[in-house]
Amino acid sequence: MIPSRLKSKLSLKKKDGNVIENILGLVSQDWITIEELDLIIDEGDVFFRTLPNQKVEEFEVISLTFSEMPKPGMYRIKYRKKLLSKIEQKEPVTIIHANNSRIYSHSVDNSINIDVGNNLETFSKIEDIIRNNIGDEIEKDSILKSVEDLKNSTNSSTYISKYKAFIDLTQKHISLIAPFVPFLTNYL
Repeated sequence: MIPSRLKSKLSLKKKDGNVIENILGLVSQDWITIEELDLIIDEGDVFFRTLPNQKVEEFEVISLTFSEMPKPGMYRIKYRKKLLSKIEQKEPVTIIHANNSRIYSHSVDNSINIDVGNNLETFSKIEDIIRNNIGDEIEKDSILKSVEDLKNSTNSSTYISKYKAFIDLTQKHISLIAPFVPFLTNYL
């Protein structure tokens, strides 16, 4: 008899496609040993078992022998191991192609996408928002001058002071510039 602590739960897929499940056996390096004597096993049949990591091991039957000892008897099955496969899961596949693209599964993305390659375009968008939404001409010109200063100082040590001046000038229009703040803070 095989000690019960060494038994694996196996399934047998017959060549005709029928599957027999819950077969207890012992899988060793070269053999599978089972005690179910009424089971019909043929060469080419495939045993398989699911590992704790959800990978499936497959063992193709090459040959089998019957041994009467120990009583009541057992089959020793010589096998050829097939490649490990993952249990098929019915989850959608998503293909993403974009700047700063990422995929998160069962998690929350709190990141901010900033494409610094298009900084001139982004500064132009900020200028357009200011031109189209601020009525006071003096205030508008002052803020546009501040945007120009920011644009010209993106890679310099003066950027921080230019950024502070811009935020001070636009504080009552924060709803207009809020979408651009992550972009602007990227240069701090």
